[in-house]
Amino acid sequence: MLPESAIQNDRDGSFVYIVNKQNKVQRRAVKTGIITQQGIAINEGLDGTERVVLYAGGFLNPDETVKPKLVKTAAQSAAR
Repeated sequence: MLPESAIQNDRDGSFVYIVNKQNKVQRRAVKTGIITQQGIAINEGLDGTERVVLYAGGFLNPDETVKPKLVKTAAQSAAR
């Protein structure tokens, strides 16, 4: 589950931005599923180990280096 703010849409479909081990942004196509109060399910495109950008506060470009701040999503908090 991801918050709605993490999922972007364009003419090619839904996608998220992830941050790789070098702290560089990468675009990843996803297929979304059900929508709940905790967020939107991701049915394809992520394996659960990625660092997903939840809120960028502006535009991101692929290969841009960022300083990520790790946070727990509502779904992660509810799972505990």
